[in-house]
Amino acid sequence: MRYLERQARVEGKVFDAIDEISDELNLDVPFYPEVYWLGRKLGFEELFLAESYREDFESMKLLRGSFYMDHPKMIFIGSENLEDISEESAHFLHYVHTNMRFSNKSRTDRLALHTIDEMLAFFCSKLVFPQ
Repeated sequence: MRYLERQARVEGKVFDAIDEISDELNLDVPFYPEVYWLGRKLGFEELFLAESYREDFESMKLLRGSFYMDHPKMIFIGSENLEDISEESAHFLHYVHTNMRFSNKSRTDRLALHTIDEMLAFFCSKLVFPQ
């Protein structure tokens, strides 16, 4: 039961961060992503994702990391802290509003896009969590 309570709390915090960032930047929120807390009880099979995602999922779960997945739109939170929550929320808003894609890009362009994406997510996290 504690897992479900924590899952609900994490989901609420992510939705609040999305709302706070979108309000600050005057963005609409067309929908909310699926949100998962990477607790002990969450198994890869429950997510119905392609097998190609398994290794990344298992690594992040083991490291208690947080990440945003664009296809399908999901946020995974490994450590319930506002900095991770707000950064992943910013990634979601960025991808929803830009349709940014890494495919068919050169290695240099992918690196530049990744750098801009991380910079924007860090900036947005400071809107929610200025410390």
